[in-house]
Amino acid sequence: MSSQINLNQIKRVHFIGIGGIGMSSLARHFLSEKKSVSGSDRDLTDLTKALVKEGVAVHCPQVAENITDDIELVIYTEAMAADHEEMVAAKKLGVPMINYFDALGLAMNPYYLIAVAGTHGKTTTTAMITDIFEAAEKDPTTVVGSLRAKTGSNYRAGKSKYAIVEACEYKRDFLSLRPEILVITNLELEPVAYFKSLADVQDAFRTLISQVQEGGCVLCDTSDPAVAPVVADAAVDVIDYRQFFDVQLALKQPGIHNRLNAAAAQAVASYEKIDVGVATNALQEFRGTWRRFEYKGELNGAHIYDDYAHHPTEIKATIQAARELY
Repeated sequence: MSSQINLNQIKRVHFIGIGGIGMSSLARHFLSEKKSVSGSDRDLTDLTKALVKEGVAVHCPQVAENITDDIELVIYTEAMAADHEEMVAAKKLGVPMINYFDALGLAMNPYYLIAVAGTHGKTTTTAMITDIFEAAEKDPTTVVGSLRAKTGSNYRAGKSKYAIVEACEYKRDFLSLRPEILVITNLELEPVAYFKSLADVQDAFRTLISQVQEGGCVLCDTSDPAVAPVVADAAVDVIDYRQFFDVQLALKQPGIHNRLNAAAAQAVASYEKIDVGVATNALQEFRGTWRRFEYKGELNGAHIYDDYAHHPTEIKATIQAARELY
């Protein structure tokens, strides 16, 4: 279905589950392209209220009447059940329907695409690369899986050839992307709700690497035993981002894991011939993203942080970062 859709000809788009971090970012992208955008979700949140202020018609509750006959494309979150009444209504009207990841590919593949994949660190690395490209006046379009502290948004509308996108491995969803540059932060068995083994994860990443455009490259830690066999037979250049690792780099976000994310971002900057001083300064000024070791304030003398970490490796990294900071 997605191969038959020409986004340039579509003026009216509806998102089922628009409150998701990825869905809302893509909604903002279409809004920036002057399309009429609507959506629905179970609840009104700070994110959906922000979308309303930006010009998106957000419906709550989610009912069949939200699907009107002027809608030219429905984009739905994968969490949406096939028998949901909006999904059923769209099918009855014959409205083309695609999931978020197929829509992301349609929207972003025409750009010079930089995709950031991996088990951990995707969001922070994507945001870091965005800050570097902004500082270098490269004016990128960016879809990131969190809200950047710098802007309070999960989307950046750019006017250049560059797009920077966070690529999710769940259900092999990132296979909708055809990047020029692929960053692989690291690999582990995750999410276990979908992948059966590390070998299964590695197979998905091999397929993604095979989709990197001719003349493109893969940036990764070639010393990582989980990553090394995945890139061994890559048909494109493979660059070790560890050569850009600086343990002394003064970041506002503590932790070795953030310095590794910064090394990956520096590798992208180097590949695109961005001045190292510009890139380093952007990283030192990087303020982080929502729920990634985000400082919330103080309560009864205790400093409170909000962190999205849910995998044991991520939790260990967050604790190590807190110990470094305090």
